[in-house]
Formats: sequence, structure tokens, C-alpha cells
Amino acid sequence: MRPGERRGRAGVVWAIALTPDGRRAVVASEDFTARVWNVAAGACEAVLLGHTGWVVDVAITADGAHALTASHDLTARCARCGTRFMFL
Repeated sequence: MRPGERRGRAGVVWAIALTPDGRRAVVASEDFTARVWNVAAGACEAVLLGHTGWVVDVAITADGAHALTASHDLTARCARCGTRFMFL
């Protein structure tokens, strides 16, 4: 992926959080999703669905086990990290 090139997401990015090992970034955006990106490859590995409003913030726990998202729909969701990201 070249600088400035956008693939796999739509709209404004509100927040980005890196996993403790720096291998993945979780991106919160206005398309109602959080996306998990492989930093080295520049590839989207997973799309976290379920919010009905802009996803405006994301955090990853210090142990890297969970990603937490907050949305304009007034909900927060927790995703289990690992080989597959999925909302709990």
C-alpha cells in the first residue's frame, strides 16, 4: 500500500490503537465498524461489526487480550483478540 492510499475502509477514522506487540492496529471509523489491520502487510484482517453509529474510540487492554470500542450509538463493545478478533 502506498502512502495516502486507502483500502478496506470508508469514512473518517476517529481512533487507532496498537496491540502491545505492535503487529496489529484496530481502527475506529464512521462507517460503524472497527477494523483490524496487519501493520506490516497493510492488510485488513477483520471487520468488527455490531455498532449502529460511528465507532469513535478504541482501546486495547495492556495484556492484548481484548479490544474495546465505543460508539456514537451510546454502546461499548468488547472483542476478544487473538488469531481471530470477534465481539463477545
